[in-house]
Amino acid sequence: MTNVDNTISQETKAYLCMCGISAKSISKFTRETRLWHDLGMYGDIAEGNLECLHDHFGVDLTEFDFEKYFRVEFIGNSVVSSILIRMVPFLGDYFRGRVELPPLTLGMIGDAITNKKLVWVLWQPPEGRAQGDGHSANPG
Repeated sequence: MTNVDNTISQETKAYLCMCGISAKSISKFTRETRLWHDLGMYGDIAEGNLECLHDHFGVDLTEFDFEKYFRVEFIGNSVVSSILIRMVPFLGDYFRGRVELPPLTLGMIGDAITNKKLVWVLWQPPEGRAQGDGHSANPG
């Protein structure tokens, strides 16, 4: 059943509370709010939050490709990883948020809670923007 007014479900609000997001912040979110792009979830935090979907709501994550929707923790903090990024420049773009990622929205999370399954969705970047075109998807 589609939520016509674009508000997030009570189950989605409960999920966000479990993720440590304040009720005040949650009250501003819609079904279009994106986890990476708008809320800044990535890496271990995002992975833990998705595991909460499985553990508390029984959502099957086996067909969900985490790396298509989220960045991993930034690896440029050590000498070795800094050298690697210099040797393979596109890795630096990826980890610094310059490669466009498909959105994972709260509407998709709500649907996953209802359907008990989160799957990868075919996505095309907005008109005029291609994946990896140098535009930042990094929040803030």
